[in-house]
Amino acid sequence: MTDKKDLTPIIQSVVDGDRDKFVSSFDDSIKNRISQKLAVKHYETSKNILDKENKPTEENFVSKLDFLESENQKEIKLNDGNVIIINEKEANNLLRLYKSLNNNNQESMSNDIFESKDNYERILELSKENNHVN
Repeated sequence: MTDKKDLTPIIQSVVDGDRDKFVSSFDDSIKNRISQKLAVKHYETSKNILDKENKPTEENFVSKLDFLESENQKEIKLNDGNVIIINEKEANNLLRLYKSLNNNNQESMSNDIFESKDNYERILELSKENNHVN
């Protein structure tokens, strides 16, 4: 919901016919709204990640490997500081492997895969073997 104070400078700039003030006020208003929405999303995401009762699930794991329709690959920063690039084929192999595991192994995979480059590469190789990919 929009705060009335947020609209006051915009409305006043229209009344005054001040185009520059309108553009500036409108820009500030949009940035403020986006920041507020991002803050809420960051809080919700952090809460879900840090919630000890929220065990790794397929949805959590899949969200890390989620690709926008326009992307063919995704850059992910690992917990050890390394950055990897996962392409769509690798992501699909990893998801197939994940779905083939029992609950305990799904949890282990979900916890381990993004810890280090070595862990990622080891699990990626396992996913290729599981999916009979060279």
